[in-house]
This record gives sequence, structure tokens and C-alpha cells, in this order.
Amino acid sequence: MKLKFNVFAILALFFMVSCSSDNEDPIVNLAENVQGNYKGYTLADFKYTEIPMTTPDESVILTANADGTSSVSYASNKWGTFTISDAVVAVNGDIYSIQGKAKTVMGMSEESKKEYDCEVKGTISKDKKTVSFLFKVPSVMGGVTITFNLGEVPMADVIAGVY
Repeated sequence: MKLKFNVFAILALFFMVSCSSDNEDPIVNLAENVQGNYKGYTLADFKYTEIPMTTPDESVILTANADGTSSVSYASNKWGTFTISDAVVAVNGDIYSIQGKAKTVMGMSEESKKEYDCEVKGTISKDKKTVSFLFKVPSVMGGVTITFNLGEVPMADVIAGVY
């Protein structure tokens, strides 16, 4: 009886070990799915303007990092340089989200440029037809929010916008 129990216990142990989940699925780097150069326009809203300032022909570049994060780069002649080197990428259904914090360099002239805290939040549809990024710099001009959208500036924003 003891022999049967030991044989059964060894077989049970063997089956448990052999059926372990080794998770042989490849590791997916979500940042690779969203990397690219996105061309569009920005709307900048801050305390001292009632109508957001429109800037056409802007771009945001996403580069995948080996650790699964994304480097977000936005360089604007009007708003400065934003580089978030370790933004977190997640996916929920058909929408990728990107979020991170870093420093930006802004100033009205070369001599006045300074570093400021900034954060970025963005969404990208899986088909990459809908792309939006929100760059926030709380300590500049009472808080600047720059919204990047994919594509050409809509005519309503051109008419209402301030350049």
C-alpha cells in the first residue's frame, strides 16, 4: 500500500512539474507598436489667452526603448523641446496610452531658456489614425497645456486660432 502511494505521489509530482506554465509567449514591447514620426498641429492653452494658440506643422517622435518604455520627443520653434525618455506604454482594447514625466526647455529667446517640469499623456489608436498628446508645463505662464493632434489644422481652429 505504501509503495502504491509513493508511486502515485511521484507520478502526481511529475505531472505537476511537467504541466507548469513556462509562458513561452514572446515578450511584447508595446512601445515598438507605437513608435514613429507623427505629424500634426498643436493648440496651446494658458492663463493669458482666451483662444488657444495654434501651431501647424508640428511633429512628435516616439522611439521604443529596450525596456518597453518609449522615448517621446517634441521639438517646437514656438514651445521649446520636450523629451520624455521613459514614458510608459499600455494598451486597453484598441487604444494605446502613453504617460511620462520629465523636464522641458522653454524660453522666449536663447538667453532666457530654462528647464521646467513637464508631463505627457497621449493616446494612439491601433490603426494609428487617431493620435493625441497632451503636454503640461504647470510653472510656465500660469500653466501651459499643449495639445498635439494628428493631421492638418481644422479650418475652425485656423479661423479662431492665434498664431
